[in-house]
Amino acid sequence: MRSILYFYRMSLPSSRAHAIQVLRSAEAMAAAGASVTLVVRRDREAPIEPGQFIGAELAPRLRLVTFGWRRKAVWPITWRLVLWRLFSFGSVRPVVYLRQVEHYAAKAAALARRLGLPVLYEAHNIKTAVEEETGGAGATAFWEPTERSLFASATGVVFTSEHAQSMARERFGWSGPSIVEPNASPGVDPPGPQSAPAVFDTDEPSRVLESLPESVEILYVGQLYPWKGVDLLLEALTHLPGRRLTIAGGIETDDLERTRATAVRLGVANRVTFLGQIPTPAVPVLMRRARVGAIPLPGTGSVEARLFTAPLKLFEFWAAGVPVVASDLPSIRALVKHGETGVLVAPDARSLAAGLARVLEDRELGARLAETGRREAASRTWDARARRILDFIERIPS
Repeated sequence: MRSILYFYRMSLPSSRAHAIQVLRSAEAMAAAGASVTLVVRRDREAPIEPGQFIGAELAPRLRLVTFGWRRKAVWPITWRLVLWRLFSFGSVRPVVYLRQVEHYAAKAAALARRLGLPVLYEAHNIKTAVEEETGGAGATAFWEPTERSLFASATGVVFTSEHAQSMARERFGWSGPSIVEPNASPGVDPPGPQSAPAVFDTDEPSRVLESLPESVEILYVGQLYPWKGVDLLLEALTHLPGRRLTIAGGIETDDLERTRATAVRLGVANRVTFLGQIPTPAVPVLMRRARVGAIPLPGTGSVEARLFTAPLKLFEFWAAGVPVVASDLPSIRALVKHGETGVLVAPDARSLAAGLARVLEDRELGARLAETGRREAASRTWDARARRILDFIERIPS
């Protein structure tokens, strides 16, 4: 089975979605039989181990390596790649795995290819397109050379959306081996009460669970960046008299303050509960107390939302058996079947409110969406995704 050297310039644990995605992906590949070395930035203040962070024991084949990572980190990465190549044996060469469009990734990919190592790049968007939307020509000039170099060095690419795949072909002439694998679900737990995962050895999860509301009408989980659409959800609440919204998440203080101020300005603050960040393993517990989950992406102002995103929370809502109401955008339409695994609505406040009201008022519809969502989650697990990626790696020509 393959050995994989996965570089990721962020410290773990982290509540950011991409950190969760990286750790779950690496853990699933290790559980599938690959030998995975995940190289991340050292964080001396991390309060818990990564296994505790996701609420599961890490696979024995997953090894975490840390170092004091400067932005470019050329030399630490160079000697690791050289040593890895020198001490790899047999005809099956280890694979370098990357997922960030940054200077270090482009340099690592180019060096790995010179050393004769395959390079797999996991593309969650087209970074140049995302940045140029707000930065214009200057952002294009800054990001495009790095992203182009990364695609030029890749042996194969895992795209998380078909839109990213088609744009890579148009903008960078990508024509090599590729597959489309969106994000995935943590798997489906049997219905019934949940408690804190046993992997925790502190009292924090118990305290958090005790503070969670016993029942939730409308639930939003995730970051509070403007492109996530929380402001749109708050506006929708003005068309849902008497309904209550619970919001879990929000790392940046500015985003949290902006969102609170928006709730006050719209006159709905007394019907919104802000929980802030909660431990990752507590999220499914909260979700299973919700009657409907919202993914309120805006229709304008964000190419990330329109074309590229594959929200982790969508898969987690499905796994928790929560019916989903989501914005009808190309990115979401590729994942959600309207009326089967969710309700898709136009990305405006009145339409979002109508979709939420429909699910809240029609218990039969909610139950049906919850059941089909659970079946969808069961077929889209991290383990199944990892096996498909490993099979893809084996098919890539040397």
